Amino acid sequence: MPTVISKLTCGMDYTFYEPGPGGTSRVVKTIAVAGGAGVSNPKTLHTPGGAVTIISAEEAELLGKHPLFQEHAAAGHVEIVKARQVDADKAGADLAQDAGSAPVTPADYTKKGKTPPKSKAD
Repeated sequence: MPTVISKLTCGMDYTFYEPGPGGTSRVVKTIAVAGGAGVSNPKTLHTPGGAVTIISAEEAELLGKHPLFQEHAAAGHVEIVKARQVDADKAGADLAQDAGSAPVTPADYTKKGKTPPKSKAD
């Protein structure tokens, strides 16, 4: 079963449209891909490689053709893994890290050579 590995901070809904009456578009299908890399959420499976979303083979084919998904994949934020059993850590190892919107952690201060602010609990 195909799997999407995502390093996006927020989940994404990739929506597919078709022409409707009067020149309007109507939604045909939406594929939700979990995000939340770097954000704690007990409802989503997270690994060091990224958030994991299991999709069908049909959805994998559709996502591969979606322009926004292609853009995210080209930037290294998402990847479709078609292996039967996925090692998300290996699959997500080549993906780009946070797109810049993850919460700031004490480690971020340390990386910049600064001292993290003290919490109110200290």
